[in-house]
Amino acid sequence: MRKYHILLISAFLVSSCTIRPLATHEKEVGCQIKITKMNYGEINNNQTAYLQRFFTQEWERNQSCSYSNQPYTMELDFTTQIRPAFIQGDTTVARSDMILTIRYTVRDESGQPIIDHQKLMLIDSYDNTESHYSNFIVERGISNNLVRNAAKELRLAVITSMLHPDYAEPSADSGNYAEQLGARQ
Repeated sequence: MRKYHILLISAFLVSSCTIRPLATHEKEVGCQIKITKMNYGEINNNQTAYLQRFFTQEWERNQSCSYSNQPYTMELDFTTQIRPAFIQGDTTVARSDMILTIRYTVRDESGQPIIDHQKLMLIDSYDNTESHYSNFIVERGISNNLVRNAAKELRLAVITSMLHPDYAEPSADSGNYAEQLGARQ
């Protein structure tokens, strides 16, 4: 009986850990993509250069690339939107959502799209105060967090789409999602 408990506990512990294979192609694929175009549609001009550097740093984080030739290029189009999430009885906004939307395309050496017109959307909320300066500081921190998370999520989505094209998510702009899922099965 005691062996059964030990076996059960060890099986539970092994299954609860996320085990990843040591030799994966993720770093190779991530290193082969060069960001060529970044368009910040609705982001404040003072913050555009900062966010561009910040996103590029986050994109390249933990990638020890030894490639001088990067055969894939990626084009990014960023938009941000702030919308009220909670409005009080006196019509003041007490909580807001910041939405960061990234549309991206990955192309090969010949310029043909490998991943075409995909969209990644991240949302974070924050409490509004009466101080405009406090709101500005909070919005800047939220946008930094969204950009950091977007770089991680985008890297994961692109690498997954390139390594496993059958499991790539269909674009929200490319038709009926249910029909595309049915066509896969």
